[in-house]
Amino acid sequence: MSDNPLYDFAESLRNELAYQENDFAVRILYEELDHNFYIYRLLWKEFGPNKGLELYRPMINVLTAGMPVAVAGAMGLEEVKDIPTLGKMVEAGMTAFPVLYETAINTEDLHVGRVHWCPNTFYSPAARHEMEMHSYFRSQVAITIDPLLTGFVRFANEHGLDFELEVDCPQAMCTNANARFCEYVIQRKGLPRYSPADMPVDEEAYVEFDMGDEEPLLYCLRRQGRSVAEQMPVNLLSFLQFDVGAYEVLADVLGKKESLELYQKLWASRAAKWTKEARLELEIGKVSGLEDLARIIVHNQRMRFTPYRVESVDDGRVSLTGRIDPFVALGTSVLGKSMNDDYFLAVRAGSEQLVAQVLRETNMEEKAKATVTKSMVGGDDRNEITIEAL
Repeated sequence: MSDNPLYDFAESLRNELAYQENDFAVRILYEELDHNFYIYRLLWKEFGPNKGLELYRPMINVLTAGMPVAVAGAMGLEEVKDIPTLGKMVEAGMTAFPVLYETAINTEDLHVGRVHWCPNTFYSPAARHEMEMHSYFRSQVAITIDPLLTGFVRFANEHGLDFELEVDCPQAMCTNANARFCEYVIQRKGLPRYSPADMPVDEEAYVEFDMGDEEPLLYCLRRQGRSVAEQMPVNLLSFLQFDVGAYEVLADVLGKKESLELYQKLWASRAAKWTKEARLELEIGKVSGLEDLARIIVHNQRMRFTPYRVESVDDGRVSLTGRIDPFVALGTSVLGKSMNDDYFLAVRAGSEQLVAQVLRETNMEEKAKATVTKSMVGGDDRNEITIEAL
């Protein structure tokens, strides 16, 4: 046991899911960004880009709202009266994301930070249509400005800063393939607007040249001087916080019924990709019976960090069980959710929809029935899925 309960839980979950430490850290980051994208895409499709971004922004705020407070606490700051101090806070906060952040300018009037590596451009999923990916990356620039940078400015305004600031992200790697870095700008209001740095054409100046074949996340952590053990629990918690934030924002804006329907759609939308991955990894061509189906369901649940094992196989019936669940464990112990919170009802419904979609993806919906019979988010002592032949 370490002195970090979140790390201890992440380690227990990693062992249950049978990952090596580096592989698990990469998988968490990948699925965190994957989940982020699928949520944005769902909003984009259901409501259009403008309304979708309007709903997406407060979901991001759930992740970023506590960052300035945590950074100030770690730095021992009770006041933030100038731009250089605020700039140091932004750099410390972004390091934990993780990104490779360089403070290029940090004066009394201007802070410019350059992000040389960001996981968005290396771990976000490939979209079915380019338009979706372009829209998603444009949204990432928008939420970098607000609520991320504006959140730090708001904190400074509440802790001693007595003049107005402006924030900007004049260039970003995810929306400009020529950019060698993203630029975050915080400047005193009323001064001439900062102009983006020139980008000379030099292929060896791009971070991927220095990275070579090294895993991008591990490259970033090595450059930061940080460990996988530090990063792994941070991204696991971020994955869950964003899931909670997505449901709660939808519930606040749309009401319980419509938000539940959208949350179920979200998890059902993940089954096509995960099922295809499962067939390749498990070497299953055509699903020929309940055991093949069970293995694919286990893989799908594994991708959402909910481990299951085949408990029993009887004639015409397979039982899957799991005894560790990050949604309920971290939802209650870290995020302070009570067991009767509507969010946990949504998590169970989302799991049910994911399982139902797996049956459709494998053309087994007329041959088998899969039922979530026990659920830890519902107060049971274990998770259980029962698969029966029809």
